[in-house]
Amino acid sequence: MKALKSNNMLKIIFIIFIFLNIHIFGNDMEFISEGNHIIPLESSNISIKKERIELKKLDDYDMSVKVEFVFSSDEAGRKMIGFITPNDEYFDDKPPYDPENIKNFKTKVNGKEVKIKTEKMSTFIKKAHFSPNDKNNYLENYKEAYAYYFEADFKKGENVVEHSYTYCGIIYSMNEREYGYVLTTISRWKDKKVDDFEITVDMGDEFFILPYTFWKDERPVNWEIVGEGRKVMKKNRYPYDGVENYHGNAYFKMKKGYVKFSAKNFSPDREFRAVIPSRGYVGADEVIDGHIFSDRLMKIGWNLDFRHPEAIAEAEKLTDFELEIIKNFPFAVHGYEFSRKDLKDYFSKFFWYYPKGKADVSGYEYETRTRIINEILEKRKKRK
Repeated sequence: MKALKSNNMLKIIFIIFIFLNIHIFGNDMEFISEGNHIIPLESSNISIKKERIELKKLDDYDMSVKVEFVFSSDEAGRKMIGFITPNDEYFDDKPPYDPENIKNFKTKVNGKEVKIKTEKMSTFIKKAHFSPNDKNNYLENYKEAYAYYFEADFKKGENVVEHSYTYCGIIYSMNEREYGYVLTTISRWKDKKVDDFEITVDMGDEFFILPYTFWKDERPVNWEIVGEGRKVMKKNRYPYDGVENYHGNAYFKMKKGYVKFSAKNFSPDREFRAVIPSRGYVGADEVIDGHIFSDRLMKIGWNLDFRHPEAIAEAEKLTDFELEIIKNFPFAVHGYEFSRKDLKDYFSKFFWYYPKGKADVSGYEYETRTRIINEILEKRKKRK
């Protein structure tokens, strides 16, 4: 089985970008990759004055990333900047990670674009300023990987570094797409914080999920809707209850605009991640703070997509109208505006339903669901 390519977003300022503990495991429809670690080089005299992150989902579900840093350096000098691709631990021979999913990568330092070089890790390790323990660890675990790096001149005082790229994220059965960005390495820089931090997330009109918290004390992130949309926050009661984020979720459905979080002296303990749930599976919880996310019919439809015998048996007992509801759930998730009052009234109770007009729904799962429902209705028609 060939694992689906995936990339977590890169933060690249005097850093080596290492994916540690990459675990990819799956069945026919599930691929999960997790675990990242960024290690700063020569950064003891550098602090982050400002960080601006702009994330925007594109029409093909790639994520566009634009990041601007303002760093304060106590001294001028030429610095090495780069990241290392991981080995893929899913395969016994651990082939090097393929960076091709990072597209249109550009970096500027103080307004000047820099050229990226590529070398085997075993060669690059001789140029980097690693401790003996780190050097041995990287050579042992990443000697077949590649280092992507460049050099840039930094001046004393403030330096502006900008980079932009697109990447595909992670795909697996419960989610349409998942995107991550490493934040915790802020603690590796001087002062261990960002004086002025802001992140904006533009997912279009998708139903999506963001982190409930960035901190060990579990205080919620003050996500702000800029435009028109809905938000509901849920802190997990248990260590893991089947939802997408270990510590909790912030659920959003936007009609227009984006979501923003800004803070002074930002020092996170946890990473950022954005999740777009699968079209037929918009949340494990049925009701959150009075908001309905799914119900019995939606769950039957989700299981019909995968031909579960129990779901087919349940569907055969439903009324014709209930089968119509299951058949139309994918359209509702896409924001289809129903002309029939009974269907519109039914779907309007869901948090994620924002009618916008027409909706294009296709795909293997929807076709399977429709075929099963049509077969049930046809058998009923013949019996009558």
